[in-house]
Amino acid sequence: MRFEDAYLKYIEFAIDRQKKQSVGTLKQRFNNSILPFFKDYDIYKIDVNDFFEWQHFCLQKNYSNGYLRGLYYVMCAFFEYCVLFLNLKCNIAKKAGNFRMLNIKVEHDFYTLNEFKQFIKGFDNVIYKQFFIFLFFTGCRPGEAMALRFSDLNKYFISINKTISEHSFDGSRIISDPKSL
Repeated sequence: MRFEDAYLKYIEFAIDRQKKQSVGTLKQRFNNSILPFFKDYDIYKIDVNDFFEWQHFCLQKNYSNGYLRGLYYVMCAFFEYCVLFLNLKCNIAKKAGNFRMLNIKVEHDFYTLNEFKQFIKGFDNVIYKQFFIFLFFTGCRPGEAMALRFSDLNKYFISINKTISEHSFDGSRIISDPKSL
């Protein structure tokens, strides 16, 4: 079976089990970084060396460590699907292992309270100001904040149980479960 044919079956499987946005990301990663390399391979003949060559192919593109890690997890899930449903003997991705990550130190930068006070002074619009204040003091994600309704508020708590996001295919907005409950 050609890799691309197995991919199409995998996407049908994923559509029934994942959020639309996740399926969109999955398709994007396959179309940009996986199918250009593996498209015509026979999935039953892919070996660890082929996987290493694909990793080398991806490393030449100067992707970030986070993107490479995401590609690896996508490939692990794909090959696991192939093992379970297409009688592939083993998960080649797990056998080969993750990318050798570049030694890049990632620093997370957060506003201090004084920096945030300076930032918020730049807004004249009261709605924007209140929105950013809410995000800063709650740690809520923007999509989760935009999906809030008055029914999500009680005397002392805010129930964050949905998010609003832009559908990557047509730009429409959809409400779905948040990233983590």
